[in-house]
Parts: sequence; structure tokens; C-alpha cells
Amino acid sequence: MIKSSIGAVYANGGQDLSDAILGVQIIDGRGELLNFGGQVMKNVAGYDVARLLVGSKGRLALIAQISFKVLPSSYVDELTAPTKLATSSNLTQQIEQRLKQVFDPKGVFQ
Repeated sequence: MIKSSIGAVYANGGQDLSDAILGVQIIDGRGELLNFGGQVMKNVAGYDVARLLVGSKGRLALIAQISFKVLPSSYVDELTAPTKLATSSNLTQQIEQRLKQVFDPKGVFQ
């Protein structure tokens, strides 16, 4: 199952998984095979159904095929370079504390 959450954003250095998806092929509730998005990165207008389907975590349809955006490693290194600053223990603790405040304000899961 492909899903997207704040934990995925935190683990991937600020990039959501749904940002890397170009298109999806799904099986809907009637058993029909539907295609949304495309195979190449291009500027289009309209609804981003692929992002909606990933965000639905499997509730809207069964995802049969996904097309991911692939970037050269040098470009990926440029995107992830700022996250190397997050290795300092103080900043990491601040991020973890903020996530706990947002998702577990009463401290149930500590």
C-alpha cells in the first residue's frame, strides 16, 4: 500500500511521496481499470487524482500501477542537502517534540 503522512515527509527530508507520483492505474469498486495522470512529467491543468488516491490510503480504489518521477542523483543530493543540518541532536529533539505535541498532546503513546 502506498500512503503519505507527516512521518513520510519527515523521513524523506521534506518531500511528500505524493509529490513523486506522476500517474496511477486503479481498479475501482466496480472492477473497472482506470488510468489517471501520465508517464512523463509535464504541466497540465485539472485535478491531481493521483495525489488524491495516494492520500486516500486505499479507501477510494485499489492502486494497480504507479508511475514515479525519477530524478538524477545530483539533483536529489541538492534537494536533500538541507536535511543534513537536521542531524544535530537539538534540532532533531525539537522536531520530535513538535510532532508529539501535534499528534499526541496528552502523552498517551509515550
